[in-house]
Amino acid sequence: IDSLNVFHGALKGLEPLLRITNRLAAEYENAVLVTRPFLVEKLKNVRWRGQVRVFSCSTLSEDDLLVLLAAVEWGPNAYVLSDDRFSLHVERARCTGRLSLRDWMRRRMLRFNRQDWQYDELPSYAEFVQKVNPETYFLPVIEETPGISERSSFLVTY
Repeated sequence: IDSLNVFHGALKGLEPLLRITNRLAAEYENAVLVTRPFLVEKLKNVRWRGQVRVFSCSTLSEDDLLVLLAAVEWGPNAYVLSDDRFSLHVERARCTGRLSLRDWMRRRMLRFNRQDWQYDELPSYAEFVQKVNPETYFLPVIEETPGISERSSFLVTY
């Protein structure tokens, strides 16, 4: 959870941050908040509903980059909750022949709405076979695990 993006520095943002975090912790095996030291103090005595870890980064660090790198490091079942578009990092990440940062974000970002504090559910397209075009099918592969199921997919062309 990109908590600075959710919290946005206002105390009125703390309650929705707690609700969103508790909801995510109840739905998923783990929730990780990436934040700044000032918010850690406010979160110290919170009783979480699930397994929640709070990671504090220096005010001199690029917290957006830390959020993205943490999700990449934690693997294919890690998702990032943020309404940030990370445009600076997308511009910096020039890669060819590999999954681009923009493509990765399209698959791994859960967006939230500050108006009603709701967030995107995991995409349902990964749940069933779809015909992409007349000769291509999207085939989801889900491996059941004790935590969040591991998801992958294939595009099959005949």
